[in-house]
Amino acid sequence: MYKTHYNTHTMILFLHGPDTFSSKEKLRALKEKFIRDVDPSGININHMKGEGFDIELFRTEVLSTPFLVQKRLIIVESLSQNTKKEIFLQVADVLKNIKNSVIIIFRENELSAVQKKNPLYSILFKEKYIFTFPLLEGLRLQKWYDDQITKLGANAKPEVLRFLTSSIGNDLWRAKNEIDKIRAYCHGREITLEDIKLFVAEGLDDNIFSFTDALGQKNKKAALELLSHLIQNGMSEVEILNKIIWHYKNLILIKSFYSNDAQAPSWKAAQELGIHPFVAKKVATQSRNFSLLEMKATYKKFVQIDQSIKTSQATKGVLLDLLIANVKK
Repeated sequence: MYKTHYNTHTMILFLHGPDTFSSKEKLRALKEKFIRDVDPSGININHMKGEGFDIELFRTEVLSTPFLVQKRLIIVESLSQNTKKEIFLQVADVLKNIKNSVIIIFRENELSAVQKKNPLYSILFKEKYIFTFPLLEGLRLQKWYDDQITKLGANAKPEVLRFLTSSIGNDLWRAKNEIDKIRAYCHGREITLEDIKLFVAEGLDDNIFSFTDALGQKNKKAALELLSHLIQNGMSEVEILNKIIWHYKNLILIKSFYSNDAQAPSWKAAQELGIHPFVAKKVATQSRNFSLLEMKATYKKFVQIDQSIKTSQATKGVLLDLLIANVKK
């Protein structure tokens, strides 16, 4: 694994991807390393944000001589949110003319295909130190939950971890918060299914379930209204789509389960599939609106939309509107 060493003339690092929790954690670790190894005072660190970004301050900070240490550290987050197109050209120009000892870390959420082509990101994607943070899935997501539990000195059986993972998914910000609460509640004893149910069931996102309810009922008008509400309340299109894909995975699992045991109670499905009972009950009701073939086709369409968001020049909002519009009445 790459280890950062602060002994070269100039170093540029680029952190990007939809897993904002992990990229933030990486940024925090890099900053702490700089403070520990280079500048315990922290006076040679400047942290700048995209909104209200001051290009002259950036230029001054980057080109200034470090004070009593070997390096300066400049952190730039979410510059892509800046609406001034000339900013990217100006920052790119600064990067081409650095002659002093400085470390610059750029951190971005997921970038569109168009954004990746602008002058600055065209440079950053060619840098040596690039850290990409895709959304976690499958075994990598399960390992993340296991690692978080272990770091806190807590423990839980594999089936309990699977249950927790299926209940929250890869919303790592929420997952970290819920795990912290559960660990504090358990006071060092093993975490059980009942502990998770006590906290996680109460925190399930009603808005997302209302949204997927509308999709499950094929109510396009309600789905579009709820989508607009979710976006207005700060949830990104990528997060929404990720939750929809996760939901349809559960729909397919539940539908397949009931095709073999049509009379089984939802709690049994939840137990065998490792899904939260509340989720299993809701999903079981929704699954009646679809055939298994229809759900698989819709899931495939969601995955295609997800790929389109990452590679197309169309906006995310337009693609999600098209996704909903393609749900049959």
